[in-house]
Amino acid sequence: MSGLNLYGANIAVILIFTSFLNLVLPGGRYKDYIKLVTGLMVILVIISPVAEFLNSGGIEGLFNQAERELGMSITGKEKPYYDDGMIKTVMAVYREDIAAGLEKKLAEYGYEAESIFIDIDESDENFGLIRGIQLVVSNKEVEKEEKSNFIKVDKIRIEPIGGESRIGGDSPEIKTLKNFISGFYNLSVENIYIEMR
Repeated sequence: MSGLNLYGANIAVILIFTSFLNLVLPGGRYKDYIKLVTGLMVILVIISPVAEFLNSGGIEGLFNQAERELGMSITGKEKPYYDDGMIKTVMAVYREDIAAGLEKKLAEYGYEAESIFIDIDESDENFGLIRGIQLVVSNKEVEKEEKSNFIKVDKIRIEPIGGESRIGGDSPEIKTLKNFISGFYNLSVENIYIEMR
């Protein structure tokens, strides 16, 4: 039975009960008391849905419930309050904010970020967790000296056959930057890749 039918049935039962009491009990001096009690019962039955409505969140709660029921009736399961487009937009803004913060911090250390790639977990379990950061940075002061004394040559990259290996490890500058980023973003040093130009 729907809520409105149940509401109408409750009012009808109370009115029938009131009529029955008026017929069965003697008139006289108890008639006014009977009318008072039955009238209060009718008022309570009429007001009870309003009280339930106000306790359930009022209009806002009603709209939220209708939205959930509509989503469930169309898809067969509860509809989330967000969609893929919203998630992509939020993640793009999140990446931009992290990149802007990194650029600012690198500038304080005298470096300029040429490119920044931030790998962020988008799974439900670890949503928003930074998995890795890849940076290409250049030292501003070294660049100024190079511009005045040297001719710029395109970068020459020599890689060993069969995979990447680092002979001698990272330079002290890169280690310092990795440690700073690791501490700032609570990220393992192994998940930070920095290329110095």
